[in-house]
Amino acid sequence: MNMRGDMIVEGHLIVHYQEKAEQKLMVSRTENIEVAAYHHSSRLGHSCHSCVDVVHVKGDAESVRGVYKQLQNTSNVDKVSFVSAPMKDEDCC
Repeated sequence: MNMRGDMIVEGHLIVHYQEKAEQKLMVSRTENIEVAAYHHSSRLGHSCHSCVDVVHVKGDAESVRGVYKQLQNTSNVDKVSFVSAPMKDEDCC
């Protein structure tokens, strides 16, 4: 996430982690971040409790980067990725 802090970015935070006692990683809407969608999935019926949370976010790059770093420093988190949506100069609708 090498973008200017004031740049508005949109994309998906993808978090892979080991679930502990119904733990879900929540990303909350704030003054600087909009959360459009949140999806949680886990491998039911397997001995490993591997989970993936996918969160569609939009906000200034500095705030999104802060959430990204917070998730990376959360216990049981194995991997955090941010997939940026294509940047548009004009609003699409």
